[in-house]
Amino acid sequence: VIRDFENNRIIVPNSVISSDLLVNAHIGEEKNCRMIDIGIGYSSNVERALEIMKEEVANHPLHIDGRSTEDIDNNVPLVTARVTALGDSSVNLRVWAWAKDSSDGYVMMCDLLQSIKKRFDTEYIEIPF
Repeated sequence: VIRDFENNRIIVPNSVISSDLLVNAHIGEEKNCRMIDIGIGYSSNVERALEIMKEEVANHPLHIDGRSTEDIDNNVPLVTARVTALGDSSVNLRVWAWAKDSSDGYVMMCDLLQSIKKRFDTEYIEIPF
């Protein structure tokens, strides 16, 4: 059993290890992490964009605290956002958002894409196309 970055568990049966893969989001722990990736223009304020993404996640009603007790003790922030790449036409950003299960995770991700886009528009952070 392998756990992926969205906290899903991947089970690779011995009989089909070389030809098949199964992802089961409902075995054991159901907590789900959604990675939300957005590219912004090179002239946009990266620090402000990261803050907006973190604020929107933290304020979403379906977001839960996905940190471990050890993370909390070590003052790991509630929401993490990072620059993940410098693309040809955008600075790529990622924020991690935790939900109680994959269904809530999907709804939360869709809501966050919309609310982050709205905030970016308000604060003149460009999403290139």
